[in-house]
Amino acid sequence: MVLDAAKGFFPTFFFPALALGLLGEVPEFAQPWLAPGVAFGCIAGHVYPVYLRFKGGKGVATSLGVLLALAPKVVGFGAAVFFLTVLISRYVSLGSVLAALAVGFGAWLINSGEGTFPTNLFIAHVGGLVIVKHRSNIARLLKGTEAKFGQKVETEPVVGEEEEQ
Repeated sequence: MVLDAAKGFFPTFFFPALALGLLGEVPEFAQPWLAPGVAFGCIAGHVYPVYLRFKGGKGVATSLGVLLALAPKVVGFGAAVFFLTVLISRYVSLGSVLAALAVGFGAWLINSGEGTFPTNLFIAHVGGLVIVKHRSNIARLLKGTEAKFGQKVETEPVVGEEEEQ
């Protein structure tokens, strides 16, 4: 999780300044879009990696790293929602989905005075992507079959394996 968060944080935090230094003059209208653009690339590369046939992770940890670089106060809001949800319900997936919603709203409520429009717009969409990637978890939550935190998950034996006696 730490490495996934780091691969979102470091490029988002450092690359826009590096790009401005290397490219010289970037048009002023494009500058607010640099960090969200890099952040998008980090998350898209994690969620849809070319080398894994576009079947990657759900993007929660990488989004966390990106958000730490773009809007740390929003992360605190999302983390509070996540931990309270998991503490009360013991469903990590529900915590992730509600935290994604909270981050989207938090971008406009908390970050609106500090963040740029492109950053806040991006953060709201990141929450939507995390929710979309949790479709199977949401279906299991609605059916009542989602595993709770700390609960042992029972798996069915693979066809063709002999049972041990």
